[in-house]
Amino acid sequence: MGSRSVRKSAGLEKRRSILNYVVSHPGQTFGTMRSIFTIPEGTLRYHLETLERGGRIKRMKKDGIMRYYPAGAAVSRMDRTLSSRERRILETVTSNPGITQKDLARITKINIRTLINQLNRLLEEDVLHCEKKGRYTHYYHIPLNEVRYRTEVGVLLESFLRHKIDWSEFKRKKKALKKEFGISER
Repeated sequence: MGSRSVRKSAGLEKRRSILNYVVSHPGQTFGTMRSIFTIPEGTLRYHLETLERGGRIKRMKKDGIMRYYPAGAAVSRMDRTLSSRERRILETVTSNPGITQKDLARITKINIRTLINQLNRLLEEDVLHCEKKGRYTHYYHIPLNEVRYRTEVGVLLESFLRHKIDWSEFKRKKKALKKEFGISER
């Protein structure tokens, strides 16, 4: 094996360890990762940009600081504090699974247009999900373990699509993740 392929292999291994770190520690800053991975700043930046271009991670600015998350992660659960209005909505949906917008507006005493904006934001951040049944939309809370499970399955699926694992291994690992995160069969 030539020195170029050895360097490339070491680079891929380093990138994989950076990805694993971001998945297991969402919301970390560049500075924190720089102190953990004793590699030059430019090298770390290169690997983070490569992972971001490849759709494996995303970065978001919070309070002027860039933070890194696994692609598809629910940022609100990891890095954003819910407003009192959002907390009220979430508490109401959690205690009344399947609640409609009209009932939610009545219980929380939030204007329907404001409520719809807040619900859309919570849906986008994977805090809630909705199901349309006839004329009505019903809202449900998504537990944090399910959000993390979805993120891990996304990483697994990407490995399958890039031919790094075969279908039987994908199914086996997905089943292990379900057990690890306490996700019931549907």
